[in-house]
Amino acid sequence: MEILEFQLNTHLVAVYYNRGKPNLLRVHVDVTLADLKHHLSQLNSHLHFGNERTVTDVEYRRLSVCSDGTVLFTNIKLQNDSECENNVLYFLLVHDKGTD
Repeated sequence: MEILEFQLNTHLVAVYYNRGKPNLLRVHVDVTLADLKHHLSQLNSHLHFGNERTVTDVEYRRLSVCSDGTVLFTNIKLQNDSECENNVLYFLLVHDKGTD
């Protein structure tokens, strides 16, 4: 049986590369935008062996519930470190650039 170590001060997030299928991973609460992009680029190269693309933009999906119970997601581009630290990131949309 594999024992998984729980990491404190992390959020479980679903990461979508170029609107593809979601990948679940943990992101540290105090991550900077540059570190987040670097980490996501490394993860992408592991998920898609040989893919040398780098992450250029990161968006998150802000969840909101309307008065009638409808659930909406609004895509918001992360532009600085405070946006990474001040928002609970659950759904990340990642856009990359480079060669496949």
